[in-house]
Amino acid sequence: MNEILNTKEMVESFGNLKSGIEDLKNNGGYLLMDVDGCLIEGGLETVGNQKMLDEWSLENKEHIELFRRNMASLKGVGLKMGLSTGRGLDFSKRLIEILLPKKNGIILDKSIIEGGLIIYDGLIGIEEIPSCVDEESANLLRNNRDKIIDLGVSCGGAVEEGKVLGVSFNPPIGLNGKRDTDTFKELLKKRIDKDLINRLVITNSSTAVDITPVGVDKMTAMESLVGGFNVIYLGDGKNDESSMRNTRVKINLAPANSHEVIKNLVSSGQTAGLLSREPELKGVNQMLGFLIKKIK
Repeated sequence: MNEILNTKEMVESFGNLKSGIEDLKNNGGYLLMDVDGCLIEGGLETVGNQKMLDEWSLENKEHIELFRRNMASLKGVGLKMGLSTGRGLDFSKRLIEILLPKKNGIILDKSIIEGGLIIYDGLIGIEEIPSCVDEESANLLRNNRDKIIDLGVSCGGAVEEGKVLGVSFNPPIGLNGKRDTDTFKELLKKRIDKDLINRLVITNSSTAVDITPVGVDKMTAMESLVGGFNVIYLGDGKNDESSMRNTRVKINLAPANSHEVIKNLVSSGQTAGLLSREPELKGVNQMLGFLIKKIK
């Protein structure tokens, strides 16, 4: 049963939110947050959107301040929290310092980086490769990295810099001002040898197409990361779908700019979910603010 909130809240609630919150209180909660299209403007510092993080942060100063207050409130009720992103480690660290500078005392717990290839522990500043990464597949990707990059570039993609273990491409921006990552992914899969493609994983978000070794993705990393905790998952892209359908996830959050697949998933009421009527960080703050009121 859907619960449509007051329009002033700018948030729609679906499923049994009360039950989802009780699960989190009883078993502990972990907030995992996608980055592009959720916490930041999609595709920052990539070809086609060369706006830098610092510039974006100045434009969104008020939203960032509110985000920090929301994070402090969630930490105050015992919630663990981290990123779940396909971005590289260096970019992720810079983003964390912008959103939650250490001087403010709000430190993220473990985060999923490079789509699950790296787990970064913000509390002690150490990164590690999760045990679920298939070593043979990882070596295969390393040995064929240049070949895959050449094929991706020949399809019109630009390599996303800063990746350690994976390869990511930003497809060209179309006439509608958006990147068609669905079409680019299928085109790339046709260009790469079947023997190679069957031993790697290709996923796509709203801004990038990611190639990783077999045995690891956001969902696999999430299962390894959260242990017995229940999860609040914030996502907007198709590569978040498997995580958002996982049984550990009790509440899903999606901003207004989310892919239709994600909007449909949240509105289905399969799990408790919130859908904001505003995009990106503004919408995220609306959902977090509403959630905080319900948790306290």
